[in-house]
Amino acid sequence: HDSFKIIHEGVISGENLDRFLLDKIDVLVAMGTSALEGAKLGVPTVLLDFSYGNVPEGYRFRMLFESEYYGLADLIDDSHIETGNKSLEQIIENIQVKYSDLSEKTFDYCARNHSISSVCEKFMSALEEATFHYGDFNPEILKRGWIRKMYELVREK
Repeated sequence: HDSFKIIHEGVISGENLDRFLLDKIDVLVAMGTSALEGAKLGVPTVLLDFSYGNVPEGYRFRMLFESEYYGLADLIDDSHIETGNKSLEQIIENIQVKYSDLSEKTFDYCARNHSISSVCEKFMSALEEATFHYGDFNPEILKRGWIRKMYELVREK
């Protein structure tokens, strides 16, 4: 895209990544857990989706905090395409005008939905509501099938 310049930095160690993102990156454009690396620091993050082919014209860009159901990337389909949209241009303009606001929204979204404490809280809440217990498994399901037995034989050798 004409608005971007790609700079290949090579490998950045985990211990240096936060400092690199804070010092060198104004806007992170990423997918998956890579998007969270900058978001946890408040770096405005554009969430990319994935495709097994060329990304069609009209792909609609979005900020990480616009993600639904904690998603960190979707498979691009027709719902992600809007011919003639100006989503990227709007994001760039918003970042230039409302950088602090977008930084705060990004940080808050990440803390609320992807921080360790938030994930643990959601997990514990789901666990308390669970009605299925280990003892509810049909014992037949827990028996080793022939594939598992073959695997164990091969592994032992």
